[in-house]
Amino acid sequence: MHFQFYEVMKLSHSESGGTDLRLIGEAVEPRVVLEPDSDGMDFGHTYTGDTNVRKFQLKNTCSLGVRYNIELLGRNDVKGAKFRAANYSGKPVFDCIPFQGRIEPESVAEFQVIFSPDHQSAHYSDTLTININDSPTHTLKLAGQACSSMMYITGSDNQTEAEFHSMAAGMPSLGPDGEPVEPVEPVLVLFDERAGEGGGDVVKRELEIGCIKSATVKKNTGDFTIEAIPPSNPHSKTFTFDPTKGTVEAGSTKTVAISFHPPQSAVKDGIIQANTNIILKGETTRTCKLLLRAITAD
Repeated sequence: MHFQFYEVMKLSHSESGGTDLRLIGEAVEPRVVLEPDSDGMDFGHTYTGDTNVRKFQLKNTCSLGVRYNIELLGRNDVKGAKFRAANYSGKPVFDCIPFQGRIEPESVAEFQVIFSPDHQSAHYSDTLTININDSPTHTLKLAGQACSSMMYITGSDNQTEAEFHSMAAGMPSLGPDGEPVEPVEPVLVLFDERAGEGGGDVVKRELEIGCIKSATVKKNTGDFTIEAIPPSNPHSKTFTFDPTKGTVEAGSTKTVAISFHPPQSAVKDGIIQANTNIILKGETTRTCKLLLRAITAD
């Protein structure tokens, strides 16, 4: 957008009385286009210690050059840091290259946003602000998750990391022979029959089982198996899984449907529960404890 300005300056001198000097100027409003046009950038799941890169461009469509400066809130917002996961090393989780410079008229500048997590967390986030000529023009919400192994599960009701670790603390850490074993990761899935159209309706939930594509890990696939609920549990047939096993290509996910079939003898507002294991086989083998909890209706 262009703006024109006009003003008259009077120059006075004793001999001829004075002269009018007409001043004319034009102001150009900087216009920079963000590509892709988005308000967020999700890095998905990244292997711990790996570097994940996303790119964006700024196109200067005006007739004058502009200055840019990129700011990351996480570097300065100490107060808000407790709500975001941070690297143990102290190095920034997110970075942007380049972070300042100049874009000439009708030119394009390319940027790399780098996600470098150093420990497992589902709560990495930051805010990237683009300033043009010292004025903010665009904001990007950055998000990412990191896993310490290539196989992961999403869609559970583990709402927070604190809840996750609290649940994990209650899982056995000793094997049958009394020897220490790798902690079992809990995966909580809740069902509420009252949310259906009527009593007796099948309630369905879904989990996504993914496999991270990593330059560090050479394996190209991962496998999962959902063990049968022990027959000793009276609700062993109340919950069903589809599929119960499968292979996941690196960089993709597979959906597992879990169905809750309310038994006719269920008590109103009662709790039905069952546990089983999900075995994840990637570069390592991990066991996740699947905790199934259902609230019954009339």
